[in-house]
Amino acid sequence: MRWNPSPSAGSDSERRRTYAMSLEQAEQLWISAATVGPEVKPLLLFYALAQASRAIVANHDTIGRPATVGGHGMTTRVDEGKFEKDPLDAIQTKVLSPGKRGQNLIHRVADLVGSPIEEGFTMSLKEALQATPFAFHAPISGIDLGRGPLAVKCFRPPDYLQLEAAFPKGVLLREPQRATSQKFGMTQLDPIVRYLEDHYPRFANLGLPSTAYCDTTESSSTIQFVYKTSPQPGPLYEAFDAIHDRNPDGRVINIGGIFMPRMPNNASSLHPLVAWWLVLFPLSILARYHPNLWQKLLDIDRSSLAEPLSNLLSRQTLILPTIIHGTLRQPTPPLYLSRSATGMFGDGWI
Repeated sequence: MRWNPSPSAGSDSERRRTYAMSLEQAEQLWISAATVGPEVKPLLLFYALAQASRAIVANHDTIGRPATVGGHGMTTRVDEGKFEKDPLDAIQTKVLSPGKRGQNLIHRVADLVGSPIEEGFTMSLKEALQATPFAFHAPISGIDLGRGPLAVKCFRPPDYLQLEAAFPKGVLLREPQRATSQKFGMTQLDPIVRYLEDHYPRFANLGLPSTAYCDTTESSSTIQFVYKTSPQPGPLYEAFDAIHDRNPDGRVINIGGIFMPRMPNNASSLHPLVAWWLVLFPLSILARYHPNLWQKLLDIDRSSLAEPLSNLLSRQTLILPTIIHGTLRQPTPPLYLSRSATGMFGDGWI
């Protein structure tokens, strides 16, 4: 991919050189990040992400703006007085002014992938982790994954679309469901759909499901939404169709999707690339400028966050290249899909 940029980048020598060198630097930084411990990983991972982002800008952002970009465009503040009680909430990242012609990198990238960020937008590390896909294998203290990315399994026979999603207990259904399996009536379905449309903007593009079913356990509720698609398929259905492999009977298997959550005080959903910016930038600042606090978080004997954060950083050498690859192919997909049922790996994002 490094030597096969978009036509616009390929016809501009400066843009092509920026694209190729930035990707080369990102790759070498990722390789280096895989060889070091968590004490250093945030620095290498963030700069790998930043250089890959510069490549994305050079490859796609050609609307009268130069291929080169200025600074990161963010600042992180650590409230040391609050750190002992709630370290993830004590780390706050703020987006700065975009500068002349939108030269800050975070603004250029966020605009390009359809997650524009306003000047002054502020998010804690806790909020960023809640909104980040594939951050943790399991919930940890203080992280509400019920408000994070929504993973779905998708089935797409010819005349309808079925989505299946699991929600932690209490996220969608206030009252416990007595039956093991239940078909929802419209009165029950309305508040659920409104919740999803409010937290996941692209969910609204699917319209109102014709039916929904719920299976409950002690810890979660799995809901199946069925949409009739024959009258007017629309772009999201076309996105599903573009990646689906069908069995002879027309049934589709092993399709995963991710609905990204809405950003706080923002109408748009959060692109995975921007989500990881809001995680890795503050972690790199903490590791670089507050090594004493970073050491406290990584102390396996005293910090409950030590193991989850170490695992999170280790996994990024696999996850981030997948997201970067998909964004280089198509920066603003209608939905993030892959052939993996988890929505993480496969042929990239659509």
